[in-house]
Amino acid sequence: FRGEMIGTLLGSQVLPIQLENASEMNAYFSHTIKTVEIKDEKSFYESLKKVRCLEPDFQRTSFLGLLEKIGKNFTSLAFTGKTWPQFYKEIKDDIHERTKY
Repeated sequence: FRGEMIGTLLGSQVLPIQLENASEMNAYFSHTIKTVEIKDEKSFYESLKKVRCLEPDFQRTSFLGLLEKIGKNFTSLAFTGKTWPQFYKEIKDDIHERTKY
């Protein structure tokens, strides 16, 4: 965050749904292809055929929800102009206040 490493997220190649055809794949991944500037779209889509698909379950859905909240919190933090140490101190102080009773 703002040049400071505060954590690491590790992911694996797992799709949340089985994509049946090129138009479905394009709908889900065209933005990714443009964002990371993938030049060989055909090979990219071919590689997706090797990626496992897991149906949504409670743990995965909960974890993805947590990651989404973390991302939104850091977006909000960036707009407030606070640094990570300031924000971390506020979190610690808030937790301390809530748990001292």
